[in-house]
Amino acid sequence: MNDRLGLTGMRFEHIHNRFFSSHTGAYSTLTAREFADSQLTLTDDEFQLANYFFGGRIHSGPVRLDPDGALKEFRLYPTGKQIGLNLIYPKPEREELRLYLSERRGFKPRPGDIWFLFERDAKLFLGSMPANEWNHHFGTITNTHA
Repeated sequence: MNDRLGLTGMRFEHIHNRFFSSHTGAYSTLTAREFADSQLTLTDDEFQLANYFFGGRIHSGPVRLDPDGALKEFRLYPTGKQIGLNLIYPKPEREELRLYLSERRGFKPRPGDIWFLFERDAKLFLGSMPANEWNHHFGTITNTHA
């Protein structure tokens, strides 16, 4: 198992896919810095899933240059409500993929919460839950680089 568990994107295992009725997914722990900056850098499996789902339709550069191109639709877990959040490559190299959090738009988890993405029925879901609830369902997440 990846020793960076809880710091970078981890792929859903069978237990997660069964719980969420998903085909594939990924999760991470939201850090205090990510919360304060209202942005997540998608890594590993999160990066792969978003790239696969949105294909070549992810804006490269500042949001202000193409607000419509930056705005992506997600389904919010558990309601399925459709929300729009900005997802961009902030730099031309397209190596860093950033998701902007927004309480006003309906998604801003708390520091220490587990946030996740998963695909179900050709829709990309986004959600979060407190770490203690996540641990109750799936077992304890160990943060080895705290």
